Amino acid sequence: NIDFVIHCLNVSLKSASSQQLAHWLVQARERAQATPEQAQLQQTPAPSADASPQDVRWSGTLVMRLP
Repeated sequence: NIDFVIHCLNVSLKSASSQQLAHWLVQARERAQATPEQAQLQQTPAPSADASPQDVRWSGTLVMRLP
């Protein structure tokens, strides 16, 4: 879910993988020159009991400042 507020972008995450989140943040900074202004993230349970530490999931909200 993405909502626009003047010069800000509010992003809601639901069980996003660490790798997906990191990739998205790099893309947002490089392509849109957006910078994180606020983050309220919580770790959520991995999809399976035998998941590796790389399978950490995140839920919450990000506020990105746009140029």
